[in-house]
Amino acid sequence: MSADEDDAVRAAQLRAAAAEWSRATYLANLSHELRSPLNAILGFAEIISEQMLGPEANGEYRDFAADIAKSGKQLLALLNDVIDLSKLDVGRRELADSEIVLGDVVDEAIGLLAEQARTRHVRIRNDLDGAGPTLRAERRALKQILFNLLNNAIRFTRSDGKVTIGVVARPDGGIGLRVADTGIGIPADRMTTVFEPFRAGEPLTARTPRQGTGLGLAVSRALARLHGGDIELESRPGRGTTVTLCLPRQRVLDGKT
Repeated sequence: MSADEDDAVRAAQLRAAAAEWSRATYLANLSHELRSPLNAILGFAEIISEQMLGPEANGEYRDFAADIAKSGKQLLALLNDVIDLSKLDVGRRELADSEIVLGDVVDEAIGLLAEQARTRHVRIRNDLDGAGPTLRAERRALKQILFNLLNNAIRFTRSDGKVTIGVVARPDGGIGLRVADTGIGIPADRMTTVFEPFRAGEPLTARTPRQGTGLGLAVSRALARLHGGDIELESRPGRGTTVTLCLPRQRVLDGKT
């Protein structure tokens, strides 16, 4: 075997080892993300079913039921990401397009995360002008993208911070839906890896070790590209991050931005 061939074999072995390590890290993070809402669901359900706070604590039980519903929604969103990522990887994910009003989908995504934002003391500001533009897109995919972008923004924004949603016209006639936060930002050396599902589970900073699967951004970019668009990212550490869902003009049925 020549020296060049030997180097190529070693490089391939290193890539395989790195991929295996990344998958192991990904699975560890995924199991944690699945376990947290499941533990909440089971724990609160047991409190309610056993009436651990006594038969008269109806108000507390209602709160626990709301927590169960919230955890169930988080679990469903995560499972949707896992399923979609697997379909996207093998080219089996197809869009079911329909005519949708962007403002309606934004309102739905905000509604799913409103309680999480209140709990973390993060304000959500919706700057869409009225109902926003009408699009031809898949409603579930668009809501999934918005949910993931908003969830990330809320998750990495400090208490009393703000997340702002707005729409801008793009030079190509398309639109950009921006989700901007006042959070911790992303270091420059992470900007190229945050869309990788096996790398994005790393903590963004040592001081804020919030880990996740990294599926949200990876799936969101893949779904955006399936629509002929993309996800753009701008960030300043300590100042915040702006993530923009870009959709081409072929997806825009009116010019309301």
